[in-house]
Amino acid sequence: MLSIEEINKAIKELKNAGISVGEISDGYHTFNDYKDMRNHWFISTLNSNPEISWKSKKHFDEEHDSIKKFNGCFIAGINTPEGMATQHLKLEYWDYLHVPEIDNAPEYDGYTEKYVKKMREKAIILKNINALMTDPAKPTLYNVDLLIEDHKVKKVGKGLQAPEGARVIEASRLAVVPGFVNTHHHFYQTLTRNLPAVQDAKLFDWLVYLYEVWKYIDEEAVYWSSLLAMTELLKTGCTCTTDHHYVFPKHCEGQDLT
Repeated sequence: MLSIEEINKAIKELKNAGISVGEISDGYHTFNDYKDMRNHWFISTLNSNPEISWKSKKHFDEEHDSIKKFNGCFIAGINTPEGMATQHLKLEYWDYLHVPEIDNAPEYDGYTEKYVKKMREKAIILKNINALMTDPAKPTLYNVDLLIEDHKVKKVGKGLQAPEGARVIEASRLAVVPGFVNTHHHFYQTLTRNLPAVQDAKLFDWLVYLYEVWKYIDEEAVYWSSLLAMTELLKTGCTCTTDHHYVFPKHCEGQDLT
């Protein structure tokens, strides 16, 4: 088995030879797939926090837009309490971002992949939680703190001290519950939920109409509808789900839909 260093060296050699590495796959998704997924998570994060997010076609020190200079990309970012996170996005994503446009992007603050990793690994403490429900069999706790370290709940109690550098969330107006589990979903149906012809139809009529639409779904439709469905679930507190996918048109191979 190749080491990570050997794999990275091989990828670098391919890039130096002028060969696109975007289609390299792990057997399920390519690098390009993962890049698209990252872009859409980033866009969703900014759209969910428009008051601290922005987009710009110019770098901080330029009078004219930087689109051509950066291969058709603009800059988008979010100013978090832990620092600024930015990303170059293809111009085709411009209208997907419903955040304020600013004349010039802020000056690059030097953050790196290591910085982003450090941000993810920082402890989080929720202070003064209005209501904390941990288990249906246990009483609800009021006005308590909850400490998260290494992505796990470490402590629950009153007057907990925040570790140095921890992110502090004031939760006195929040109810905190474990992530919801969704036991029944059809991700691909997010693409056809608002068709006027069957908006108020009975179940059988609804199915008959939509099967004529669903028979044309392909790998791309499944990919994007799944991203949309999972994003919506996360925004409403769901952290675990199933997907009852049962539509496999003849032109699609089953493994290509995973």
